[in-house]
This record gives sequence, C-alpha cells and structure tokens, in this order.
Amino acid sequence: AATAAATAAAAAEVDHRPAAAAQQQQPSSSSQGDRSAVVPYKDFFRSPPVWAVTVAHFCFNWGYYTLLAWLPSYFEMALGLNVQESSFLTLIPYVAMIGMTPVVSAKSTYASI
Repeated sequence: AATAAATAAAAAEVDHRPAAAAQQQQPSSSSQGDRSAVVPYKDFFRSPPVWAVTVAHFCFNWGYYTLLAWLPSYFEMALGLNVQESSFLTLIPYVAMIGMTPVVSAKSTYASI
C-alpha cells in the first residue's frame, strides 16, 4: 500500500495530475488473476524459432569459450609458439569476429527464409 501511494505521488508529481487520477490508471491487483493474460509457455518452448535461437546461442558460446580457454595452449603445445612472444596471434580470431559481425548481421537481416 505504501509503494502504491509513493508511485501515485511520483506519477502525480511528474504528470502534474492529482494523485487520485494517477492512482486510477494503475492496474488493480485483481487483473493479475485474469486467465487471458497467461503466457503460453508450452507453445513458446515448442516454437522452432525459439529452438533455433537457443541452439545458435549455445553453439556460439561453446565455440567462443573454447577458443578463449584453449587457444593459447594450442599455440604453445601444437604449434610450438611462445605465447608471450606471439600474443598478437591470439588476437586474430577476435579481431576477425569484430570485423565480421556487422557483415554477417547485415546479411542475415536481408536473408530470405
């Protein structure tokens, strides 16, 4: 009740309206129990676009964190490079990602499905 009164007072102060008018526009707590406002989570999680975004996000993060964690070790163990002397090589994938992100995002915006 105190929060609602503070919110109404702040709204009246900002909108230069009486507190009673600002309080009338706030939704009542009984509207939270309205069944028409229920989110269809089952349909949402069965939606192919949601799964596509989820899988793409997982794959990007898997690759990114694998690259982040293992690239210096790979350069040192597999290629025999001293990481301290050739640290600029570890920047190449990240610089490429920075450069390609605008290109790929622009291309994906206009790609037809």
